[in-house]
Amino acid sequence: MSKPEHSKRLSSKKRPSWTKNQIDEIKSDVRKDLAKEDCEVRRLKAIHEHLLSLESDNTSEGQLKRLVYVMSSLVHHEKYGGLEPSQVNRLAEIAHVILRVRGIEPIKSTLSFLYGDLHLVLSQIRRKEGEHWLATWEQQLAHFLSKRSPSGGEGFQALAMGNRALRLGHISLALEQYENAEKSSLPSVSFEKARMGRIKALRISGLIDDSERLAEGTAREVINLTEGTIRELEWEAFCRGIQRGESPGSMVQSVKKNERHYLGSYLLEANLWARCFENKCWLNFLPTMRTLSRDKELSIQDSGSLYHVIRQLELFEDNDTPFAVRLQKLGALLSRTNKFLRIDLEVLFWAATAKLLARENVTGLSGLVLREYQALSMRLSWGKSDDVLGLGKELSTKKA
Repeated sequence: MSKPEHSKRLSSKKRPSWTKNQIDEIKSDVRKDLAKEDCEVRRLKAIHEHLLSLESDNTSEGQLKRLVYVMSSLVHHEKYGGLEPSQVNRLAEIAHVILRVRGIEPIKSTLSFLYGDLHLVLSQIRRKEGEHWLATWEQQLAHFLSKRSPSGGEGFQALAMGNRALRLGHISLALEQYENAEKSSLPSVSFEKARMGRIKALRISGLIDDSERLAEGTAREVINLTEGTIRELEWEAFCRGIQRGESPGSMVQSVKKNERHYLGSYLLEANLWARCFENKCWLNFLPTMRTLSRDKELSIQDSGSLYHVIRQLELFEDNDTPFAVRLQKLGALLSRTNKFLRIDLEVLFWAATAKLLARENVTGLSGLVLREYQALSMRLSWGKSDDVLGLGKELSTKKA
């Protein structure tokens, strides 16, 4: 083969053969097809049957359909699970191969958003796996590889980066990204998420007054806030109150059945706050995890690792189990705190566990856990405070 002919074939092979409209049409067809399945298991099975049938279809349309089904499988897994880690990696590899074969270049191509879509869903999957550094890396890859047409737009990318930075404890970067997101043309729901991220970041870094001013300004100035945002603003006020030295009474009252915060996420967090106090009466006002698991409307067991972690804290207080066994199980629990979806729950968990061990007069272990809480506090507050939750004397490692 002569060099000019070889070069001609390469350039032809690298020319993108899809249009944005064609991609949208295929996505729409696939959504309609999968909507026929009446449950998650059947939907995933249908996706994989389509993938199998498209394996040998090397036409432009066939490869586009295969790419869309690959993405559908990853999105489905992010929401409902069902794939093994090796399957996730294999699907990501298939997507990359298809994009390269079709000549779609990252960064430069008008279709580079396809790389962004792929790495964004991988970021979400890694986040749910508790791989927060990898989740952040994938999010940044999504932004970089889709630079010409970033997935979701620049505002959405800033919001996603703010969330990832906050989970890693990079407060200043999180605040910067949330502000960038707010200044962009985000939909109102995403704007509220960015604003709430900034309010929370300020609070857990110890800047309670700044957090309060921003929260009050949001309630006063932002029109038509969603019910979820209003509820979250109220919750943040409870948290700030505790950090300023108030009792958790208002918070505990708000999570009673038929009250505004009787939701799984708030019940779990309230349980951790109550565990940080010497007076166990606050904990006695809250239902146990076993009781909550019977309420099918709450779906408390779907709340991820936090439900199981708090259930283990409850079991630690069960005197029917040998104390050495309980301590060993608690240690295994502590090694997985970095898997929590939110860093404010991680720092709260360290505080609650330090208090639990102090009550049992396990001074050495309690002091070790307390120092982990203090170290994380220093990270979150730029080295200004070793007690960002303001729990002070409540976290004494000596038995009262």
